[in-house]
Amino acid sequence: MAIKFGIMCNHFVFPYWQVKCIDYLLDTGAELSLIICNKIGSQPKGLMTKTKKLLLLYYLYDYFILRHSKSMQLVCLEDNFELSTKINCQTEFRDKYSQYFTEDDIATIRSYRLDFIIRFGFGIIRGDILESAQYGIWSFHHDNEEKYRGSPPGFWEIYHDDPVTGCVLQRLTNRLDSGVILKKGFIKTINTSYADNRDNVFIKGTKWPAQISLALQNGDKEIFLNQQSQTTAPIYKRPSNIQMIYFLSKLVKNKLLFCYKNIFS
Repeated sequence: MAIKFGIMCNHFVFPYWQVKCIDYLLDTGAELSLIICNKIGSQPKGLMTKTKKLLLLYYLYDYFILRHSKSMQLVCLEDNFELSTKINCQTEFRDKYSQYFTEDDIATIRSYRLDFIIRFGFGIIRGDILESAQYGIWSFHHDNEEKYRGSPPGFWEIYHDDPVTGCVLQRLTNRLDSGVILKKGFIKTINTSYADNRDNVFIKGTKWPAQISLALQNGDKEIFLNQQSQTTAPIYKRPSNIQMIYFLSKLVKNKLLFCYKNIFS
């Protein structure tokens, strides 16, 4: 019997690295059975406008540089999803950021008897939705969860001069970035370019869902017996304007040192 999976998304336009994840899964023979869409209007009103003023430099950097990196090139998959069932879900925000699904939506999702769901949309999801597929909801955390929880991915390693950047695929639990670790790996931090570092860590795990799906097809379920991460790492947020000034100056310094070493070594 084919593995059946679902995708959580905000729309049908996906960054390149997520498209690769989906392609690798479909190449294994897994069946994309359900698209779970984030219904328009389910974001807290006024939050982003206020936040963007406080984090202006980060959002400008994201808009002019990060969005143009290879892993973030956008691909529309609407035509690819024609044969898959789609449902729109309106979530309720609690504790400011946590999203909870309605009982009706959870019942609908469970009726598809999915083996797993990949989260490529929504925000911090909690509650009974986490048990709506047999092997749970899988989500990437593009950092080492033992050091960095929260966001942005691959940023704080450069900020704190960490020589490696982590990548984790986890089965979500109700605790932020403290899920059941399904797969984990590291890359050497590229401290001269945040865009390149983030690209590398995004691409790092694109085959992991397919590899775990293949293991399920072969009856290997031991990975789901792993313990939930017990990390007590600090939860990071997007950098403030002052932090961005420090970060950008660090990037310039790292690039100058890199050039110096290559010229005089």
